Amino acid sequence: MIRPISRGLALSVMFVVAVNVTASAVILPFDALGPVDPLVNGISEDFANSQRHFFVTAEEGFYAWNQAEADWDAYTQPEWIGVARTAVAPVEGLPLRRVLGGVNAFFKGTLWLSDDAGENQTLTYECQGGRVTDIARSHGWQQHLIWATTWSDVAPGELLRSVDDGVTWTPVTNHGLFNLTGVDVIADTETYVCGDSRVLRTFDNGATWEDLSGSLPADQGLYFLATMEPVVALPAPGKDDPWISASHLFTSNDLGLYVTAANVIDWQLILPFPCRAVAERFVQLDTFVFWTETWAVTWDNRLLLWINGDSDEWIDGTDMLNGAEPLDVTASHWGVNVLTREHGVMHSGGWDGLTDSPLPPSSLGLVAAPNPFNPRTTVSFDLPQAADISLEAFDLRGRRVSRLAAGFHAAGTHDVIWTGTGPSGHALPSGVYLVRLVTPHGVKILRTALVR
Repeated sequence: MIRPISRGLALSVMFVVAVNVTASAVILPFDALGPVDPLVNGISEDFANSQRHFFVTAEEGFYAWNQAEADWDAYTQPEWIGVARTAVAPVEGLPLRRVLGGVNAFFKGTLWLSDDAGENQTLTYECQGGRVTDIARSHGWQQHLIWATTWSDVAPGELLRSVDDGVTWTPVTNHGLFNLTGVDVIADTETYVCGDSRVLRTFDNGATWEDLSGSLPADQGLYFLATMEPVVALPAPGKDDPWISASHLFTSNDLGLYVTAANVIDWQLILPFPCRAVAERFVQLDTFVFWTETWAVTWDNRLLLWINGDSDEWIDGTDMLNGAEPLDVTASHWGVNVLTREHGVMHSGGWDGLTDSPLPPSSLGLVAAPNPFNPRTTVSFDLPQAADISLEAFDLRGRRVSRLAAGFHAAGTHDVIWTGTGPSGHALPSGVYLVRLVTPHGVKILRTALVR
């Protein structure tokens, strides 16, 4: 998921040890998105081909949310033993391709490929280890890279890499992990892998690995890995284009939920309860009203929320699920989605920040309205004092798509109309774009959604 803030802000707001749990909160109601299947095992949300993809995996196949019909498309085969799916990933540039992971009747992981959105699925790899625990694809310029991980309590898990959009797979064996539980890719090749009690990173497709385990307990297995807040960073010296990098990482063991900056190995315990899933979203309503929501699903079936800037306490939102037990969670610009066995997927707009005290106001502001927009939006920025500025738009691969404003600007509010066009005046496709304001006094990044 993407939270458009600066690297410095990410480091300052996340590392607060919050261990209290309260029962009161102003959370928007949860609505069921329709029953799915009592045998569900996971939920995922992804963006590819300028579209939002939303999947639920189950023991008899998987489900895809059909936005046009506001219902689920079922790709299930109840009569087929061993059809369990545990991970789904769409592929950038191939609108109907799905890469799927699962486990067969012999408790071996399986990888599948579909070029018709899931109607027909072809087995591409049978793993030596157990079930596929995660699939992650590159979101950058190298479009064909996909990773998968497997876990088994009786055989070594596998780390698998595909460089042809999931058609073929190659085991990567020099990582030294036995049980692999999570993988994520930021931009082109910046890949994070979680297994045993360690977190590793590679920038060269697995040729070499950097151990980011740091202060994590060495005797505690890790349940998952979540890389959060890919942000457009400032250009490197001598380069015109920015790059994308993870801001911070989450993982959990039996002792609780941990977080660290991507380039720091000082993991901090922020919740002393083991978690099965975590998700985070950044919300900005206008120039001065913004917050961060961190949602956690614990192994004792609770849904907890921490709101950065509101308090140092976790809020127990389990009662909002109408008696359902949470299994998994995703969060994005559209809100939070909780997978339950009783009611399927339950959706909420998240914390109602308009009825509570917002974060303290910032002197440097950036907002776009309308957002989402079609065909144009007004980008407004506030300068506390006169300065040379740069206002540009980037796609989620970190490529600049438009220069909106530059040069000296007086103090005060300035408006720029963006018509969703690229540098040559051509119309950009629907999708999420990051608008970045750079000044000598700070940087602001705003996520906008173009919907044609």
